[in-house]
Amino acid sequence: MKVVSNGSPLIALARTEHPDLVPKLYKNIVISTEVCNEVVIAGAGLRGAIQVARADWIQVTPLPDA
Repeated sequence: MKVVSNGSPLIALARTEHPDLVPKLYKNIVISTEVCNEVVIAGAGLRGAIQVARADWIQVTPLPDA
């Protein structure tokens, strides 16, 4: 099963200090490059940025051109 996420659930789980719940439910998840940039780069210094950047269970995939 392929699971795709936006930044909100990742940030919310990091704020509750439970980002480890996702890999317990799913082997990996997919986020777009834009979501990664939003959480990791634009959110640098905020809770969740480091966890998302280091998570080996998150696959970053560019969105296809429309």
